[in-house]
Amino acid sequence: MTVYGKIKKINEVVEKYFNEHPKVDKIWAKDLMPEFMEAGVYASNHRDGLPLRDDLRDWDRENRLSALKYLLVDRKDIN
Repeated sequence: MTVYGKIKKINEVVEKYFNEHPKVDKIWAKDLMPEFMEAGVYASNHRDGLPLRDDLRDWDRENRLSALKYLLVDRKDIN
């Protein structure tokens, strides 16, 4: 799957989740890994969302995070 295809699919999955759960206003992306796997975005949930975290890091370096419509960035201090 291309980067753009993966981002599009992630946006669709997250939008569907929030439409189905209107009382939820925030959720950790790693908690949506089962939905991402079901949609075919990721094949497995290795180390509690590692594939997603790796993609998010890559997209951050490439300045593509703005393509994820529902993303709120929570940056951690780097040692």
